[in-house]
Formats: sequence, C-alpha cells, structure tokens
Amino acid sequence: LDRESGPVAWLRSRSTPARVGIVAASGLGCGLVAAMIVARPGMAVEFTLRIALELSVLAGFALLALASSLRPHQRPEIPQRLGWSLVGGAVLAPLILAVLPMADDVPQTALGGGGEHLVPMAMTCLAYGFVIAVPVLLVAWVLDRGEHRGRPRVRLAAAGAGLAGLLGLEMHCPIQLHEHLMMGHAPVVLAMLLAATLLGWARRI
Repeated sequence: LDRESGPVAWLRSRSTPARVGIVAASGLGCGLVAAMIVARPGMAVEFTLRIALELSVLAGFALLALASSLRPHQRPEIPQRLGWSLVGGAVLAPLILAVLPMADDVPQTALGGGGEHLVPMAMTCLAYGFVIAVPVLLVAWVLDRGEHRGRPRVRLAAAGAGLAGLLGLEMHCPIQLHEHLMMGHAPVVLAMLLAATLLGWARRI
C-alpha cells in the first residue's frame, strides 16, 4: 500500500463511505448524461408514482450491490448466500418489472418497438444499457482495493453496474411492450455479469 502512488492509489485510499459515494455518483451521472443526450420523450410529463417506484427499486439494488463490492479488507466478506441473493435480485428485478401489466394511460410512444422493429430496437437498447454500465464497472474496479480479484466482488460490481445501466436506459427509452423489455432491457444485468466473467477468465490466462 505504501508503494502505491498516483490518482488510482489516492482514490482507493479514500474511506469506504467516500468510495461508495463516488461509485454511486458515477452510476447516477452516467445515467443522467446518457438520458440527456437522448432523453425519453415526455419523461417529465409522464413521471408517475409507478415510474418512481420502479426506478427506486433498481437504484436500491444497484447501490446495495456496488457498496457490497467495495467492502474494506478488515471486514469479512458478506455471506455467500447473501451475495448470491443480491445478484439474483439484481437479475430478477428487471425481469419482474418487464412482465408487470402496463398502465392504462401509457402514451402512444410506449406501444412502439413491436413487429419487424422488435429485434433491432431491442438490441439497440441492450447495447445502450451496456455502454452506460461499462464506465460504472470500471469505476468500481478502480475503487476496489483488491482490484476485483475476488469473484464475489466482481459479480456484485457487475450486477450493480448493470442496474445502473438499466436506470439510464429507463430514462432514455419510452417503450413499454413486454417483448421489448424482456429482450432489450432486462438482459442488461446478465450481459454485464457475462462480460465480467469473461474478463476475469482473461486476466487469469
């Protein structure tokens, strides 16, 4: 630790609450920047209690997962079952939200993205969410004092980053069709978990 120097070492030497705050701010910032570049049409008008609750669920799971991935070395890792429960919740929450019945007063823009446009638009959304999530995972890696050498930490960081990407995607995409959400939104977390797993294997080769 004494031999480390530079901005990365300085960031890793911050207190755990400060590191959690930085990664949380990065997740929120990436989502807001992406949403401002291509904002969801009528988001301010359509913002309802339901949308607020859905975003809160995603943000809550994201913060829990990212914070758990940054536990300091002097504290024991969270129990394995709890870790897998967090990852499972991060995967299941978007799936559950995707199959919920649509609200009765959804605008016409929420009904697009079907038919021949289903796959292209869903894949575009999946890529969009992935691009938002990758910087959050990189920030979590920079802030982790063990450089994410432990697979539980990698899983938690990837799940949290995936949910952060999904938050940005929800603020960008107005489509509420179940097929679109299942194909283009819900798999963002799984895509990040897969990417983190592949990177972990590559580092050990």
